[in-house]
Amino acid sequence: MDSPPHRDASERDVSERAVSERAVSERAVPAEFETFEISIQRIDEIYRASVTTSPVAETRPIKIDPSGLTLEPAATHDSSEDTRDVERQGIDRNDLRAQGERLFRTVFVGEVVAAYRGAIEHARGRGKGLRICLKLDEAAELSVLPWEALWDPESKVFLADQPDLPIVRTLRATSRVA
Repeated sequence: MDSPPHRDASERDVSERAVSERAVSERAVPAEFETFEISIQRIDEIYRASVTTSPVAETRPIKIDPSGLTLEPAATHDSSEDTRDVERQGIDRNDLRAQGERLFRTVFVGEVVAAYRGAIEHARGRGKGLRICLKLDEAAELSVLPWEALWDPESKVFLADQPDLPIVRTLRATSRVA
């Protein structure tokens, strides 16, 4: 039995991207959305995340690792230009994916990730989308992180590439970013 030909990392990347883009094109933007809100709070130097609104289950606050809530230099860019075009900004898609996966694995843990997966299944089963709201009122300093780059390692997709999974950040107008 012949083994499959060896594929280098760039070929796998292109293949994964093609599969992801095909899945996105097959999924239309739904007319209705359910809301999945994650609140991230900082009390002293401890960050906690909890699901505060969900079509299936809310969660109690869980402690999250603050080291995953920092910007990596490779994911930074000149904010004076159009930030929607990753390639034009000179940001490597693999670096962006690594940053997005790091953010995902930091916040979407334990009960939060279980509630998220259940909410997606619930919404899609009803032909609806799932609006992911990141409530950062009590951790305003996190608003500068590239949340649009959230990468789900199980589904192997950027959440923002999914037309049925828009990401929204909320921040009280009275909050100050440090």
